[in-house]
Amino acid sequence: MRNRDRDTTSLCRSEAAPEGRNRIRLRRLARDPGALALVRSVAIVRDVAIEELLQANRGGATVARSRQLAMYLVHVLLGRRQDVVATLFGRDRTTVSHACHLMEDRRDDPSVEREIQQVEHCLATQRGAVNAELNDVA
Repeated sequence: MRNRDRDTTSLCRSEAAPEGRNRIRLRRLARDPGALALVRSVAIVRDVAIEELLQANRGGATVARSRQLAMYLVHVLLGRRQDVVATLFGRDRTTVSHACHLMEDRRDDPSVEREIQQVEHCLATQRGAVNAELNDVA
């Protein structure tokens, strides 16, 4: 019986571990307000949860493509180095590099360009709302 109890306990820990890692990634991302706002914008435009973008596993195709877009935009728009982006998303630097190459190839598609513009617009709207709140406080 004791062995079974240990097995159950270790299973529970391993199931709970991804949530803990997601929280760590979310805290890491929150330390970079620009990256957080950009990832939030991608999540809104692509209709996925931020937690899904930060999860340890690949997820479905929609989530994986959304994560690639977010990593690419954090690198390109915000100028974060690929190793920094990798840390923010809990990925390897080569994964970020792969995502950036894929997104560069996809930019020829007008729908991808339109989606990037939507993310940029959403990001600008978020920044405008934050600035308006700051002006109201002052």
